[in-house]
Amino acid sequence: TIRLPGGFRRHAPNVFEMLSLAGRRVLSVGFPATAPLAAVRGAVLEGWDSPFSVRGKRKGCHPAGLHDRLVRMLGKDYLPFDVVDQMRMEERESLRRAADRLERTPLDRAGLALALLRPDLVGDVDMLGVYFPEPDAAGHQFWDLHDPRSPRRAGGDADAGLGDPVERVYRAVDRAVGMIEEGFSPDAVVAVSDHGMGGNGARVLSLNRFLVEAGHLRLQRGAGALLEGMSRLSAGAARAVPAAVRQLAARRGLRNISGASITLMRLGGIDWEGTDAFSEDLAYAPSIWLRPDLPPGRERGDLARKIAGDLGRDPSIGGAVRRVVLREELYRGPYAGMIPDIIVDLALDGDYGYCLVPGHFRVMKRAVEPLPRFYLTGEKGRTRHGGHRPGGVSIVAPPVSPGEPARAPGIFDIAPLLLGMLGLCVPGYFDSSPALEAGEPLDLGSLAASSSPEAPASLSSRVKARLKNLGYI
Repeated sequence: TIRLPGGFRRHAPNVFEMLSLAGRRVLSVGFPATAPLAAVRGAVLEGWDSPFSVRGKRKGCHPAGLHDRLVRMLGKDYLPFDVVDQMRMEERESLRRAADRLERTPLDRAGLALALLRPDLVGDVDMLGVYFPEPDAAGHQFWDLHDPRSPRRAGGDADAGLGDPVERVYRAVDRAVGMIEEGFSPDAVVAVSDHGMGGNGARVLSLNRFLVEAGHLRLQRGAGALLEGMSRLSAGAARAVPAAVRQLAARRGLRNISGASITLMRLGGIDWEGTDAFSEDLAYAPSIWLRPDLPPGRERGDLARKIAGDLGRDPSIGGAVRRVVLREELYRGPYAGMIPDIIVDLALDGDYGYCLVPGHFRVMKRAVEPLPRFYLTGEKGRTRHGGHRPGGVSIVAPPVSPGEPARAPGIFDIAPLLLGMLGLCVPGYFDSSPALEAGEPLDLGSLAASSSPEAPASLSSRVKARLKNLGYI
């Protein structure tokens, strides 16, 4: 069963909490992975915590009362998450409104951050973090207008009145960062994206269809056309339902219902008795899961290696796969089991990405086929015009070590980098720790001693006492 992700499943402190517990004041505006909220020195406005989140809410603000004050000052849409409703992007007027809003909201977000720095709200902080979702939304939605060679670009006056929304949005974010620099006057600025962006093509690829042909997945008879129709109906229904209602349906008691319906749309029609591997066919995370309860005699490691080898050799899909990596080669730790067994790094189809459509494998005849027109609209839930690429933006200004050759920090380096820039040693459990001069150590003892009154310092002290009694300390 597919479980929708949510911030309530976060098990580790984020960098804002680490800095706060070490005595620094922080302000975080709109970042994912900040829910559930922890008390910090300063303030946190949490970002989206599920695929259907719409805007900031009362329970997503610390300290208490901050949400209500911001609503009075700036209105209820003071911190939008899904900046445009990407499930309703077919009509020209919808596109025009979306492009204008994507150009406007980065400046609104910068204004919100600077307003929070007023002494009567949050005041001075040691680190200000602002999350801009606009470049991602613009790339997904408008790449066909940005790239004149895009195979998804319509002819004639398809871009009339819109220009290049991707460039417009990047310029707006650049202006927003300039506003923050001028208003906050930081000693250093760190900018990083979690991925790059490029164009999608007009061909669909399905890992599940490959698994069917390779004998690792079996379909139920007669389920394909029915469930494909249900998937298309679901896409239309999602388009008809207002975004705020979709957010409500994905929360609390309705979350399990949403997860069950998505399970049916993505994985319905599979004969599980005859299946030992399957994929969710997700464009942003191409991967394969092995069945959790493999029959006796089937060893997981051998099966994973066989599927990985088959992927590279299969003529119907081999050219679309750049490399295949087993989970154990990339991930470790107590939550590695939540990662798919096989991670697939796709090649490009010319200069453009293959499209993956969850559930579409039920009516496909080959692993790679032309994409049906229904899925070419660019709406979320079908396929979008731009897709993720490795790499992205990585800027540190001024450089950490002037005069020395600098390696651009990747996303895994950012939290250690920020800790080091603020004079803290990097905890040993980080996979990456830039070579920085660090002063004050960051350890669990100092975290417990410097926690704010609302943080669970008493629990930390009880755990520490228990560990002492057991002889570990």
